[in-house]
Amino acid sequence: MNDKKQIKFGRFAFEKCFVFPDDVEKFIPYLFLRLKIIERSICHICCGESKIGGFRIDKEPSMKPDLVADVLDLPTILGCNTQKHILIDIPWVIDYNSRRKFAYALRDILKPNGYLIINAPYSLWCKGLSWYDSPDFEVWKVIQNFNSYRDLVDFWVFKKL
Repeated sequence: MNDKKQIKFGRFAFEKCFVFPDDVEKFIPYLFLRLKIIERSICHICCGESKIGGFRIDKEPSMKPDLVADVLDLPTILGCNTQKHILIDIPWVIDYNSRRKFAYALRDILKPNGYLIINAPYSLWCKGLSWYDSPDFEVWKVIQNFNSYRDLVDFWVFKKL
């Protein structure tokens, strides 16, 4: 981890929040290359301080996104079928019933044949997104190495039908 994201004070190390660790920042472009996605075509939702993507959206104005908005409001704000591809590092503390609302909001703004790449410990699959029988469906499990980024569980890749 570089000096900008982690600092030590005494016996404690502190990592900057709301940004992917360096290794994850390097893995995401690999996914884009694999899926033949141009980064500027990515709508990065819940972007935090990450600079990945051509259009960045976050609920928190202090993150300085291109658009300040809640995920559930995006179909109304942006309209349906407006985003070519979506990358989202969703809030991990979402009650079970709200996960479905998140999934449908993301599906609604995604253009047909667009990819939805989700960093989450659970699947946000919903009707209209490809699933196990599709060659476009992928899940990438993060293999923990010295417990370095222990909270990152999976990257789910769906394609809108």
